Amino acid sequence: MGYQDRDFWAFQGPFEIFLYMDADTLCAKSLDSLAKRIAAQQGDFIYVQPWMSDEDWNAIIRDPAHPDYEHYRQDVKSEVGPDAMLEFDPEHDFFAHKNFNSDVFASRRLAISESDLATLNKAEREFYRTVLDIEEWSWKSSDLFFRDQGRLNYLVHKLGISVFPIGPELICRFGAESISASFEDVKNDVSDFHVIHWMGSKSPSLSFFCAKPLFRVYALLYSNVGRKTALVVAGPQENG
Repeated sequence: MGYQDRDFWAFQGPFEIFLYMDADTLCAKSLDSLAKRIAAQQGDFIYVQPWMSDEDWNAIIRDPAHPDYEHYRQDVKSEVGPDAMLEFDPEHDFFAHKNFNSDVFASRRLAISESDLATLNKAEREFYRTVLDIEEWSWKSSDLFFRDQGRLNYLVHKLGISVFPIGPELICRFGAESISASFEDVKNDVSDFHVIHWMGSKSPSLSFFCAKPLFRVYALLYSNVGRKTALVVAGPQENG
């Protein structure tokens, strides 16, 4: 599957059910309750965040007079794909569901199969050549879909995979927010969130800095950023 991003690999992996998290995430609380819920789930499914019911979503996206109408439409185009996606599959309603982030999700093995990926890849490459007049394609190409996130949103809804909210068993805080996470709270499993995700952070991934000896280097550098942006992340102390 060299033509797809790593989060699709989990659908072909050895585990019948799985929780996928990007490398730029830190777990701050037990995920046992989420594991129990997804273990009991029947059929093909995906648990995602953020999530909104189709009824609430369509109340805005189907009402051009609503003050958030244009904002919602722009969210779809920026997080799933630009206008070209409407030409790629005119019969698919890209605005029928709230788009979800692809950095933390849970699903079942083969909910998206290798043949599903191969069919999409073939159609996407052909569209790039014949419509967009772009010969070169890679999984990072975003002229049609917003990379893996756009493709995952498209395939989930195209294949009719059931979508559920990943909360409250998993509450995710984003690195762009102001967050305080003490080591004692994490150790005692009393944080009010389960995962911190540094969405949009520049390379290299923060996961490289989550253990000795690089954590201390990262903490010193990031503390300066925190003072300027009000972002505070407290980590292990001398013996952490």
